[in-house]
Parts: sequence; structure tokens; C-alpha cells
Amino acid sequence: MRNVLLSLSSLLFLALMLVSTGCSNDDEVRTVLFEAYEYQPFLKEGKVWNVTRWSPERETSKEVTFIVKGDTIIGDKQYKKFFEEDKYIYALREDGKKIYAVARTDKYGNPNTSEKRWYDFNVNEGDVLEMEMSYMHVKKIDYIVVNGVKRKCFYLFETDKNFPEDGHADGLWIEGIGSCWGPTRYKGWYYDDGCTPDSLYDCFENGECIYTSADQQSNSLSIGSTAILSAHTPTKFWNL
Repeated sequence: MRNVLLSLSSLLFLALMLVSTGCSNDDEVRTVLFEAYEYQPFLKEGKVWNVTRWSPERETSKEVTFIVKGDTIIGDKQYKKFFEEDKYIYALREDGKKIYAVARTDKYGNPNTSEKRWYDFNVNEGDVLEMEMSYMHVKKIDYIVVNGVKRKCFYLFETDKNFPEDGHADGLWIEGIGSCWGPTRYKGWYYDDGCTPDSLYDCFENGECIYTSADQQSNSLSIGSTAILSAHTPTKFWNL
């Protein structure tokens, strides 16, 4: 019995030694086998995301701030208001680890009440997310610990609907944080080196920094240039 207890203690010690660090503020980012896990909500009053936005020529950049501030009701559902700087752009709600969005206006500038799925932090490896022009394949799910909080990371791979053989790693979603491109998942276009105009810089909750871009272990997966198409039925998402 004593030997069994010693073995278990040794395994626990080894598991806790399997850490990887990389925070800009010296906080520890770790993948830990025995760390307690609890789902981290995306929507909280006062939550702030700061995003670096580059110009099309990539010669200048500016910081853009998104914030959750206030409540509203659309139909019979309660939503949180989501602002870009001082402009109210979306109404968001969270249900079952899924984030739903209602844009203030449609693409023609008319008032809008149509709800679309924005994020799903309950997807599994192998699931396929259908966007307007592409499919996003959930290639890997991992965990990181930032400031003592364990979060799921969803690594994504994108394929064109018309050219499924052409694919590329497309960053990741972080539970409670959103996309590495920023909370709106806006990419707009790719530069020659694969970067996009928006890039998440940091995220604050209750006035405390809960995530920075330096905490991101990886922006992509080394899974080759050819996508492995899944037999799973695609789940439709809103491609912003």
C-alpha cells in the first residue's frame, strides 16, 4: 500500500513539473494534468478587450477597445451590449457555453434583430464550423493556465469551400477570451506573412488583466498544408 501511495505521489509530482512558461508579466502559463477546471464565461459586465489594429499598408497601428457595458432586451431574450470604443455594435448573450450575437444593423444598414451564433466553447476535436466562405476545423483542444485560471484552447484550421485542398492554420479560440484576432474574430484580409489587421493584445475582467498576447502559447498548428476533412456535420457560425 505504501508503494502505491509513493507511486501516486511521484506521478503527481511529475505532472506538476510538466509546465511551460511565457507570460509578459512573469505570470505562469501552464498545461497541468491535475489543475482544477471550471468553465470561464465570455460575457461579464465591464469586460474589456484591447486589440491592435494595423492599417492596410501595415505602416501604422492603433489600439481599439471593446467593452461589455449594459443590458438590453430583444424579443424575449436578455442581452449584454457590446461596444467598439463608444459605438454600440452588437447585442450578445451566452447560453450553454455558446455566444450569440445580434448586429445593430444588417449589411445594408437596416435595423437588425436576427441572431447568429458567434462562438461555441463546447465544440469537440473533429467538429466543423461553417462560415460564409469557408469551413473551420477544430483540430486540437488543449488547456492553459493563466494567473491560476485554467482555460480551454481550441486550435482551428480553415479550408475554402470551393477549394478544400487549400487550407491554413487559423489561430485559436480561448475560453472566456475569444479569438486571438480579438473578440469579434475580425480578420478582414491576410498580409503576405499570414498576419491580419486585428490582433488581440490583452483582456481585462473586474479591472484585472486576465490575458495578454504573450500568454498565447501558439498562433497556429504544425499540421501541414492539406486539411483532413471531417465527416462531422458542419455547424453554422456567423462569419464577421
